[in-house]
Amino acid sequence: MPLKREFTLHKKACFDAAFKRPDVRYRSGSILVLAKENNLGFPRLGLSVKKRDFSLAVDRNKIKRMIKASFANLIIELPSLDFVVLVNKDSVENIKKETSLVFKKAM
Repeated sequence: MPLKREFTLHKKACFDAAFKRPDVRYRSGSILVLAKENNLGFPRLGLSVKKRDFSLAVDRNKIKRMIKASFANLIIELPSLDFVVLVNKDSVENIKKETSLVFKKAM
């Protein structure tokens, strides 16, 4: 089941706020999580997977699906933050291992 639009970041201003002054910064291997507090009462997710790092769209989409699934499983437990997840070059298998606990550790 896909994430509802209200739980995702779409505007550049939301991404920029997390990049400039993040309240939470957590790195796990090739995944970097930046989070900025929001006043909405629920968490939101923004993803960035570079085409330069993962040339195949299949790999980029698989990584995005894994991160979204991890976020959706914990959405009730997460505080009201705007999470921006940046993925650097690594194997898809290593990223799969990291995604399962990245949001729990980032809190």
